[in-house]
Amino acid sequence: GKAIGAAELISHLQGTLTLQEAIKQANIATRQYAKRQRTWFRSNMQKWQIFDPSLS
Repeated sequence: GKAIGAAELISHLQGTLTLQEAIKQANIATRQYAKRQRTWFRSNMQKWQIFDPSLS
């Protein structure tokens, strides 16, 4: 997988993004990734049951 923020950092180091813009874009990428994770969990983990360790 790709590291979140790596592309933005590289763009900043190459001079195509200011540091503030790189940070802003990395934050957006982080939120988008978190949303994709929530969507995946919502659709793929519906049948999982919560395990209560105190019952074992």
